[in-house]
Amino acid sequence: MTAKNDESSRFFRLLLEKKLIDAEKNLEQMKEHLDKSQSNVGYLKALEGLLLTYRSSDDEYLYFNRTDLTVKLVGELRRDFKMQSTSELHDEYDKGYFKAMVEFTRVLEKVRPWSTKLAKSGNAKPAPD
Repeated sequence: MTAKNDESSRFFRLLLEKKLIDAEKNLEQMKEHLDKSQSNVGYLKALEGLLLTYRSSDDEYLYFNRTDLTVKLVGELRRDFKMQSTSELHDEYDKGYFKAMVEFTRVLEKVRPWSTKLAKSGNAKPAPD
């Protein structure tokens, strides 16, 4: 795993834990380390967008909060983002953007924040994935 992936994984975990100040600091460090290629610019814009939507008090803007996530759905999203990140129809900026979303869904699959929500709501038995 590259340093970029390590920093990104940390960023995504901080977002999911709602440690937004730490996530922002992590993002600033990433900006300092990455070159200004179009792919990296798109990648960083995706991260900035996720940070902004997590900061918003209105879940209307965050698809992942409005949707009942399951391992199956997140896997489908990851596969779709992966296809977009390698499509020759997209420029490097877009490919970088979708690559960030691939990595975010990978972390979602590991962390499974929907399991935590079920436990807090008193629903001890999660729906099958």
